[in-house]
Amino acid sequence: VQLIFCLGLLVLVGIPHGALDHVIEEESSLRQSRPFSLGRFIIRYVAIMAAYGLAWLFFPVLSLVLFLLISAWHFGETDIENAPDDVYWSVTRFVLGGFVLGFILLTHHADVAPIIARIVQNDPPTLQFLNWVSGRTGTLLRGWATLGIVLAMLAFGHRPMTVNGWRLV
Repeated sequence: VQLIFCLGLLVLVGIPHGALDHVIEEESSLRQSRPFSLGRFIIRYVAIMAAYGLAWLFFPVLSLVLFLLISAWHFGETDIENAPDDVYWSVTRFVLGGFVLGFILLTHHADVAPIIARIVQNDPPTLQFLNWVSGRTGTLLRGWATLGIVLAMLAFGHRPMTVNGWRLV
Protein backbone atom coordinates (compact mmCIF):
# COMPACT_ATOMS: atom_id res chain seq x y z
CA VAL A 1 0.00 0.00 0.00
CA GLN A 2 2.81 2.44 0.89
CA LEU A 3 4.67 1.69 -2.34
CA ILE A 4 1.54 2.26 -4.40
CA PHE A 5 0.88 5.52 -2.52
CA CYS A 6 4.46 6.73 -3.06
CA LEU A 7 4.40 5.80 -6.73
CA GLY A 8 1.07 7.59 -7.07
CA LEU A 9 2.54 10.74 -5.53
CA LEU A 10 5.56 10.46 -7.80
CA VAL A 11 3.36 10.23 -10.89
CA LEU A 12 0.87 12.91 -9.81
CA VAL A 13 3.23 15.43 -8.23
CA GLY A 14 6.89 14.59 -8.82
CA ILE A 15 6.87 14.08 -12.57
CA PRO A 16 4.79 17.19 -13.35
CA HIS A 17 7.03 19.24 -11.01
CA GLY A 18 10.10 18.25 -13.02
CA ALA A 19 8.38 18.10 -16.41
CA LEU A 20 10.12 21.21 -17.70
CA ASP A 21 13.58 20.46 -16.32
CA HIS A 22 14.81 19.45 -19.77
CA VAL A 23 13.63 22.79 -21.20
CA ILE A 24 15.43 24.69 -18.44
CA GLU A 25 18.60 22.66 -19.03
CA GLU A 26 18.38 23.22 -22.79
CA GLU A 27 18.03 26.99 -22.33
CA SER A 28 20.95 26.98 -19.90
CA SER A 29 23.06 25.06 -22.41
CA LEU A 30 22.20 27.55 -25.16
CA ARG A 31 23.16 30.52 -22.94
CA GLN A 32 26.48 28.86 -22.15
CA SER A 33 27.08 27.73 -25.76
CA ARG A 34 27.12 24.06 -24.72
CA PRO A 35 25.59 21.30 -26.82
CA PHE A 36 22.36 19.79 -25.50
CA SER A 37 21.15 16.24 -26.01
CA LEU A 38 17.74 15.19 -24.70
CA GLY A 39 18.86 11.55 -24.57
CA ARG A 40 21.95 12.35 -22.47
CA PHE A 41 19.84 14.62 -20.26
CA ILE A 42 17.29 11.86 -19.57
CA ILE A 43 19.98 9.26 -18.85
CA ARG A 44 21.77 11.64 -16.46
CA TYR A 45 18.46 12.69 -14.84
CA VAL A 46 17.33 9.10 -14.22
CA ALA A 47 20.80 8.09 -12.97
CA ILE A 48 20.81 10.96 -10.47
CA MET A 49 17.30 10.01 -9.26
CA ALA A 50 18.32 6.35 -8.90
CA ALA A 51 21.50 7.22 -6.99
CA TYR A 52 19.59 9.57 -4.72
CA GLY A 53 16.91 6.92 -4.16
CA LEU A 54 19.58 4.42 -3.12
CA ALA A 55 21.15 7.04 -0.86
CA TRP A 56 17.82 7.35 0.99
CA LEU A 57 17.90 3.60 1.63
CA PHE A 58 21.49 3.37 2.83
CA PHE A 59 22.17 6.87 4.22
CA PRO A 60 18.83 8.27 5.41
CA VAL A 61 20.23 10.99 7.71
CA LEU A 62 22.68 12.29 5.11
CA SER A 63 19.95 12.13 2.45
CA LEU A 64 17.55 14.09 4.65
CA VAL A 65 20.18 16.77 5.29
CA LEU A 66 20.92 16.97 1.57
CA PHE A 67 17.20 17.17 0.80
CA LEU A 68 16.73 20.02 3.30
CA LEU A 69 19.71 21.92 1.88
CA ILE A 70 18.44 21.51 -1.69
CA SER A 71 14.95 22.55 -0.57
CA ALA A 72 16.30 25.66 1.17
CA TRP A 73 18.13 26.65 -2.00
CA HIS A 74 15.05 25.93 -4.12
CA PHE A 75 12.76 28.03 -1.91
CA GLY A 76 15.21 30.92 -1.84
CA GLU A 77 15.84 30.74 -5.56
CA THR A 78 12.14 30.84 -6.43
CA ASP A 79 11.18 33.41 -3.78
CA ILE A 80 13.94 35.86 -4.74
CA GLU A 81 14.11 35.17 -8.46
CA ASN A 82 15.01 38.69 -9.65
CA ALA A 83 18.12 39.00 -7.49
CA PRO A 84 21.47 39.42 -9.23
CA ASP A 85 23.47 36.24 -9.71
CA ASP A 86 26.40 36.80 -7.36
CA VAL A 87 27.73 35.34 -4.12
CA TYR A 88 26.03 37.91 -1.87
CA TRP A 89 22.58 37.26 -3.29
CA SER A 90 23.18 33.49 -3.52
CA VAL A 91 23.94 33.27 0.20
CA THR A 92 20.94 35.50 0.94
CA ARG A 93 18.67 33.30 -1.18
CA PHE A 94 19.90 30.18 0.60
CA VAL A 95 19.47 31.63 4.10
CA LEU A 96 16.02 33.08 3.38
CA GLY A 97 14.92 29.86 1.66
CA GLY A 98 16.17 27.97 4.71
CA PHE A 99 14.16 30.31 6.91
CA VAL A 100 10.97 29.51 5.00
CA LEU A 101 11.66 25.78 5.30
CA GLY A 102 12.75 26.08 8.93
CA PHE A 103 9.63 28.05 9.80
CA ILE A 104 7.41 25.38 8.28
CA LEU A 105 9.23 22.51 10.02
CA LEU A 106 9.91 24.12 13.40
CA THR A 107 6.43 25.51 13.96
CA HIS A 108 4.90 22.10 13.28
CA HIS A 109 7.23 19.98 15.40
CA ALA A 110 4.52 17.64 16.68
CA ASP A 111 3.54 16.76 13.12
CA VAL A 112 7.05 16.70 11.68
CA ALA A 113 8.89 14.75 14.41
CA PRO A 114 7.27 11.33 13.77
CA ILE A 115 7.84 11.67 10.03
CA ILE A 116 11.51 12.58 10.47
CA ALA A 117 11.92 9.77 13.02
CA ARG A 118 10.66 7.30 10.46
CA ILE A 119 12.78 8.77 7.66
CA VAL A 120 15.99 8.58 9.70
CA GLN A 121 15.07 5.14 11.03
CA ASN A 122 14.94 6.45 14.62
CA ASP A 123 18.59 7.52 14.59
CA PRO A 124 19.15 8.66 18.23
CA PRO A 125 21.55 11.59 17.55
CA THR A 126 19.24 12.97 14.88
CA LEU A 127 16.19 12.71 17.12
CA GLN A 128 18.07 14.33 20.02
CA PHE A 129 19.10 17.19 17.73
CA LEU A 130 15.53 17.58 16.49
CA ASN A 131 14.22 17.76 20.07
CA TRP A 132 16.95 20.24 21.04
CA VAL A 133 16.08 22.48 18.08
CA SER A 134 12.33 22.28 18.75
CA GLY A 135 12.90 23.60 22.28
CA ARG A 136 14.50 26.71 20.83
CA THR A 137 12.15 27.41 17.93
CA GLY A 138 11.46 31.06 18.72
CA THR A 139 15.08 31.97 19.30
CA LEU A 140 16.27 30.13 16.21
CA LEU A 141 13.63 31.65 13.95
CA ARG A 142 14.27 35.18 15.23
CA GLY A 143 18.00 34.74 14.72
CA TRP A 144 17.49 33.20 11.29
CA ALA A 145 15.17 36.02 10.20
CA THR A 146 17.63 38.63 11.48
CA LEU A 147 20.49 36.95 9.63
CA GLY A 148 18.40 36.86 6.44
CA ILE A 149 17.54 40.55 6.73
CA VAL A 150 21.14 41.56 7.41
CA LEU A 151 22.39 39.46 4.49
CA ALA A 152 19.72 40.94 2.20
CA MET A 153 20.77 44.44 3.23
CA LEU A 154 24.44 43.63 2.58
CA ALA A 155 23.62 42.01 -0.75
CA PHE A 156 21.43 44.94 -1.73
CA GLY A 157 24.17 47.39 -0.73
CA HIS A 158 26.65 45.46 -2.85
CA ARG A 159 24.37 45.10 -5.87
CA PRO A 160 20.84 46.55 -5.81
CA MET A 161 18.07 44.44 -7.22
CA THR A 162 15.47 45.49 -9.76
CA VAL A 163 11.86 45.12 -8.67
CA ASN A 164 9.07 45.55 -11.24
CA GLY A 165 11.39 47.51 -13.51
CA TRP A 166 12.33 50.04 -10.81
CA ARG A 167 15.77 50.04 -9.19
CA LEU A 168 15.62 50.37 -5.42
CA VAL A 169 18.44 52.78 -4.52
